[in-house]
Amino acid sequence: MAGSPPADPPSASRRLIAYNVVAQVLGRLVGLLLSVLTLRLLTGYLGPRSYGELTSALAFVALFVVLADGGLGTIAAREMARDAGGAERLLARTLVLRALVSLCLVPISLGLGLWIFQGEGRISEGVAFLSCLIVLTTVQSALAVVFAARVRNDVTAGIDVAIKGVTLAGIGVVAAAHGGFRDVLLVYIVSSVVGLALAWLFAQRQVRARPSLGLGPWKPLVLLALPLGLVQLLNTLYYRLDTVMLSVLRPLSEVGYYGVAYRVIDIVVSVPSILLVALMPSLATADAARLQAMSQKALDVMIAMAVPVLVGGILLRRQIIAAVSSDAFRPAATPFLILLVGAAASFPNAVYGNVLVAIDRQSVLVRLTVVVLCVNLALNVLLIPLLGASGAAMATTACELTSAGYVMWLHRRETGGGLGYGQTVKSSLAAAAMLVAYLMLRNAYPLHTRSLVATVSATSILAAVYVAALVALRGVPVIDVRSAIWRRA
Repeated sequence: MAGSPPADPPSASRRLIAYNVVAQVLGRLVGLLLSVLTLRLLTGYLGPRSYGELTSALAFVALFVVLADGGLGTIAAREMARDAGGAERLLARTLVLRALVSLCLVPISLGLGLWIFQGEGRISEGVAFLSCLIVLTTVQSALAVVFAARVRNDVTAGIDVAIKGVTLAGIGVVAAAHGGFRDVLLVYIVSSVVGLALAWLFAQRQVRARPSLGLGPWKPLVLLALPLGLVQLLNTLYYRLDTVMLSVLRPLSEVGYYGVAYRVIDIVVSVPSILLVALMPSLATADAARLQAMSQKALDVMIAMAVPVLVGGILLRRQIIAAVSSDAFRPAATPFLILLVGAAASFPNAVYGNVLVAIDRQSVLVRLTVVVLCVNLALNVLLIPLLGASGAAMATTACELTSAGYVMWLHRRETGGGLGYGQTVKSSLAAAAMLVAYLMLRNAYPLHTRSLVATVSATSILAAVYVAALVALRGVPVIDVRSAIWRRA
């Protein structure tokens, strides 16, 4: 279909929407399970120090992956949603540009990595091996904007599951064969190659792009993407700089503890993207009234998810860390607890940020991001030498809470209206029921057992209690996604 989606889409389109949403949710759930299994296998095989070395190398390379994106991915997806007929032209512009930028960043990553991590041979080795991910991941994400614009979330989810499945299988083979640190690095490279190959295969079924080498066609996209690209880079520095600083200022075992805690938090905060990625095309094309209504519903859903994540995480923090790693990583429970608070704040924060991008006001986020990054850096310099991983977690959470308040104010200023938090009351009451259930059952299996199966069972029990209480309170938010129609070029 071309043009604007109809007010009452036909049943076939509704079925397609439902299929994409379900496929993405299922894909994300499978991906989360694969990530947890990989984390458990990695931490048990490598131990705190070696896992800290791997975490440091991955965090450092991730900075350059985001720099290579430069905001072009989000802007390209938005523009494709607005102009389905120009999809091939947009893909051609972004693909070549991002590939060239990523190639230029590889030697910079290598040089800085060798300089910053001199004396830490295995981190330097990790950076040297993993720098190729800058190109592989950048090109894959350049192709993936087609799936975001066409609301083909099933394809995106499938590729993500394939990458994580290959990673898990590869780590399993390395562990069974008693391979070394370099073999673990190769697993990450192979999985990225698989992801790129799949993205290319499926993207070519959607559009046929001829690479554009002229500078002229790139300029409009670059100018649009620069503010968002700067925000994304600063955000990545904000999220990864603490890991790099820990690896320089504290023992690498502490980087391992923090890496486990942060990896679990990464999994948690990826949940909002399930909804917001699917909604972005609709947000970008909605009128003011529709945008306000969709934003409110999205915020209600985020609150309904954030409250049990916070309360359940606090109750099961020790079980969660033990389940996804090993007894050697028990100290990770403290930074995990601190990071949970910031993670809960990031759920509603994601709604405000995506709305600002949808209405082309991403430039207002730059000043906030610069300030938050500077504060985060100062807090890390102060707290990491004193408190190690817990200090880094405190710095991150303090900045996350500050950022959430400011982005909410920015949203109100730019849209002319705020969003309500009435959902918080019902979600809090449902979480109270979850707390009561925990107190009643805490001495029974599985709530007192620290294993992956027991932790999943305990989480399922508490989640079932929360959902049942929310249903009883008539507090389950529902989003109307009928306007998110998949459109062909």
